[in-house]
Amino acid sequence: MRSARLDASAVVVASAYAREAGRAAAAKLLRRSSVTGIAAANDLLALGAYEELGARKLICPDDVSIVGHNDVPLVDMVDPPLTTVRISHLEMGESAARILLRQMEGATVQPEVHITNATLVVRASTAPARVVQSAIGKARH
Repeated sequence: MRSARLDASAVVVASAYAREAGRAAAAKLLRRSSVTGIAAANDLLALGAYEELGARKLICPDDVSIVGHNDVPLVDMVDPPLTTVRISHLEMGESAARILLRQMEGATVQPEVHITNATLVVRASTAPARVVQSAIGKARH
């Protein structure tokens, strides 16, 4: 994060990959800083962030944009429809099956990196970045 000049205080690690954990993580993040966007590690965490925004009377994406990851069924039907990163479950499953079959045949399998395709599915939960006024009045993006 340092090499990319990102602020580590803008990162919250959720306790689980669940909606409730997403809400708790979003609450913690929203207490820390002026947040204009949340990138969640999965869609359930993103949906939990939706709940926390609603509880705070914040509007997605007008106040805070949200992006999920996985493109699970029905995230296109929430309000607003969730922008997400669609991953290829089929490719992931095929790679895992090939490794498992090699192990079942007696091969020693070393750890491998498999890169699968991903697609950004832009829906209505994101908006262009806006300028936020900090406490000392300097504008930042």
